[in-house]
Amino acid sequence: MACEAYRQSTENLKSYMQHQWSLVGGMAGTFREQLGNDKISIVYISSKETYAMSLFQVRPLDFLIKPLTKEKVAAVLEQFIRLSEANKNEFYYHAGKSVCRLYLDEIHYFACNGRKVEIYTSSGQKEFYGAMREVWEQVEGKGFWIIHKSYIVNTAFVSVYHYDSVQMTDGTRLPISQKYRKAMKENLTERYQRG
Repeated sequence: MACEAYRQSTENLKSYMQHQWSLVGGMAGTFREQLGNDKISIVYISSKETYAMSLFQVRPLDFLIKPLTKEKVAAVLEQFIRLSEANKNEFYYHAGKSVCRLYLDEIHYFACNGRKVEIYTSSGQKEFYGAMREVWEQVEGKGFWIIHKSYIVNTAFVSVYHYDSVQMTDGTRLPISQKYRKAMKENLTERYQRG
């Protein structure tokens, strides 16, 4: 009888721990969703190595097994810093009194509308007062091309290149001014030759 009670309590504890662990994994996704930032780095710490595979979908930066050492923590921090430096793919702009940040891989294109710059992103449109020159200073060499004095496009979101325009993945067609057609042709040729 005691053995059965022990087995039952062990099963209940195991079930409880699995439930708690699924909540932890779900919290990471919820945490990222609440902040609207899918790129937040999360490091899990546990004494159970078997939990690591269940976190695969959460995409943690790392999974540390207890007991922790200074060396393990330092290695994860170094990895985080190295990845953060490598991913300096952010665009900053002023909106009113706030400084806003967008990841470059969210931005489809920039359009100039008078003194305002419109940013077309995966999550909608944003705008700020500024100049295309200032935009270009932040995005030059990061997968963006100037196609017109009023348009800078993220090449990752261009689906069709025409002689005088580009078609974006959302169907929007943007003009390529004569001034930039030669540069566009050279960029496309170079990209095509690289494979």
